[in-house]
Amino acid sequence: MEYLITAFNVLSKVIEKKATFSFAIHDACKNKINGDKRRIITALVGCALRHYLILNNNFSTIEGITDKDKNACVLACSNILFTKKVEIDDTYNFLKNIIKNDDIYNKAVVLIESYLNGEPLIPSTYDPNGLEYLSFRYNTPLWIVKMWRKHYGYKIMRNILIANAKHFNNYASVNTEYIEEDRFLIENANFEKSQLDGYYIVNDKTPIKRTNAYLKKHIYVYPVGLSEMIDDSDADYFRGIGAYTSTPNSLLSVLSKKLSSYFEMDYIIGKQQAYFEIKQEKNQYNLKNVHIYEGGPESIITCISKKVHTMFVMPDSSKFFLLRNTPDYFIQFEQNSLDELLENEMKALEESCDFVEDDGYLVYQVATISEKETHGTIEKFLNKHSEFVLVKERQYFPFEKEDSTMYYAVMKKVKKND
Repeated sequence: MEYLITAFNVLSKVIEKKATFSFAIHDACKNKINGDKRRIITALVGCALRHYLILNNNFSTIEGITDKDKNACVLACSNILFTKKVEIDDTYNFLKNIIKNDDIYNKAVVLIESYLNGEPLIPSTYDPNGLEYLSFRYNTPLWIVKMWRKHYGYKIMRNILIANAKHFNNYASVNTEYIEEDRFLIENANFEKSQLDGYYIVNDKTPIKRTNAYLKKHIYVYPVGLSEMIDDSDADYFRGIGAYTSTPNSLLSVLSKKLSSYFEMDYIIGKQQAYFEIKQEKNQYNLKNVHIYEGGPESIITCISKKVHTMFVMPDSSKFFLLRNTPDYFIQFEQNSLDELLENEMKALEESCDFVEDDGYLVYQVATISEKETHGTIEKFLNKHSEFVLVKERQYFPFEKEDSTMYYAVMKKVKKND
């Protein structure tokens, strides 16, 4: 029962106080819980969050139940049905310890027992092809499901949901400055070739940035789409490169592979977390000519001294790729924050575009699936800036072979006399 009590405290912080999953786990486990116990608690809370929408909905039907009681029910039920880290009797004892009302406790137990006896979690009253059913089935808020259906159609929306429920692969390519490609697999048995030529994936559960291959600088790690984006932008580091971002990303990894480690770049970073992660990336690949600054889009004018050939703009976004690998993201993200994100994305483009030289490129990238933040934002920008033309745009979906959730647009600045 000790595991469940700690897991319950973590879940309560995530649901009620909007603490992030990683912070709540760290705060509960620091200095007092060993690695094995932490893994069990992480599994208990993670499983509860991955089934939260339907379980919270079902236990809400019990009259008089409190939010605290529902959280306990969601945790207990997900353990009994899926995680199975704590024995059933201990789980029921935990539940009784939390729920003080005997009638509510008994109804909760009856509901859990019905699922053990084969009752489906999603009631039969929901149409299996309906949006509400799919929202529960794939633990994705209904407003996001509706948005994807509206923007991309039913088939693509459903394929996104199915793909998001599957394991996510981090792709790596070999750093041939340190190791020959034919030796790579021999020395790194935990990697295997992916279906994409030239890319590899980890064949065990080791986080890719903790592998020996990464620590030895034998690999570059980045989404496949970033590599295509760099190719399409035709970035010329002799003529200057600039970038603005407010989210952690692997841009430096791709540039160091595509352009060599000697390229020069001014990099403005809008958030502290992104600043530290990108600084680590710079050190990982020994990029001495990359100059990093901390500041928002309005700082670009003070950080870039002259116009550049290629300017990368990678602002904060709804980051819907996190729905796949961050179990609490749907709780942390609020629908009404989209308007502010859209405003900031446009501001980042507006502040950056003046620093692109004639015949140079402005490249916009966001790791999300949202028509307003992707094509809609670029269309709005181009309508205001006739000096730019769209060269290429692409939305990656997680069900495609690249296994990526991102969008990019490459725009070229044409000469005024053209």
